[in-house]
Amino acid sequence: MSANVFSKPPLALADQVALLKTRGMLIADEKAAENALLHLNYYRFSGYALHYELFSGGQRTHQFAAGTRIEDVLYLYDFDSRLRALLFRFIEPVEVAFRAAVCHELCTRTNDSHWHLNPGMYDNRFHFVRLRTDCEEESERNKDEVFIRSYRAKYDEPPTPPAWMMSEILSIGRWSKIYAHLASHEAKKAVAGVFSTKPYHLQSWIHALSVLRNLCAHHSRIWNRDFKIRPALPNAFKESGSGHTRLAAQVFVLKSLLTPLEKDGEFRREWNALMDAFPGVPRRNMGFEGGGAQAGKL
Repeated sequence: MSANVFSKPPLALADQVALLKTRGMLIADEKAAENALLHLNYYRFSGYALHYELFSGGQRTHQFAAGTRIEDVLYLYDFDSRLRALLFRFIEPVEVAFRAAVCHELCTRTNDSHWHLNPGMYDNRFHFVRLRTDCEEESERNKDEVFIRSYRAKYDEPPTPPAWMMSEILSIGRWSKIYAHLASHEAKKAVAGVFSTKPYHLQSWIHALSVLRNLCAHHSRIWNRDFKIRPALPNAFKESGSGHTRLAAQVFVLKSLLTPLEKDGEFRREWNALMDAFPGVPRRNMGFEGGGAQAGKL
C-alpha cells in the first residue's frame, strides 16, 4: 500500500488572493488583501473563512456563500483577537490567586517551605516524580531570575527553591495538577473556599481555564471553538441551553472564579462592551443561545 504524500505547493500572495476569488470571495482591493494575508498567514485566515463556506452532505465544497467579502472574514478575526486579549487579561488574576491560595494553604498547614517535594502530599507517586522533575527543569530554565540566583547563592539544600518561589515559575497547568493530586481533601476544601466553591468544581474549572489561557497565549482561535476540556457545570447552566463544549461554558467558569476576587463586575462590563462593538459576530458559535442585542451578554 503506497503512502499518501503531501504535495500541495506554497502559493504566492497574489495566487492566494486569486484562489479566494475563484472560490467566490468578493475582494475589491487585491493589494490590501495581499497585505492582510502577508500579516495573518493564509492558513490562519482560512480558519475564520471556513465559517462562510458552503457544505454539501457534510463535506466542504470549497466555495463561499454568495456575497461573502474578505472584510467579513477580517471582522471575525478582529473580534477574536480582542476576545483573546480580554480573556487572557481576566484569567491572570484567577491564575495568580489560585497559585497563592494553594501555596499559602499548604505552607501553613504543613509548616514546610518545600511541602511540594514531599511524596506523601500526593495521591499518585507518578505525579510526584513528574513534579520534582518539573521543579528542577524550571529552576534551571529560570536560573537568571533574581530570586533563583539569590536562593542558589545562599543554599545548597533543597536543590530547588521553596513553594512560594516555585509559584512564580511553575505553569498554571502544573499547579492545576498539584491541586488535583493533593492527598488531603481538607486542604483542597480550604483552597476551594477562597473561590467560594467546592473542590470538585475548582479542580475542573482551573484545568479548563489553564487550557483556555494557553490557547489565548498562543493566539489560537477562540471564537467557534469546540473545547475538548469540558468544565463541570451546575444544572442551572445546563438548563440555560448554553453550549457545554463552547466558549459560553468557559466564560461562566471565569466569571464564577472572578466573583470572590471582586472582579466579576469589571469583567462583565468589558465583555458586554465587546459584544456591543461586534454585533455581527454570530453568538451561537460561542455557545450562547438567543438572538438580538442581548445575545451573548452577561
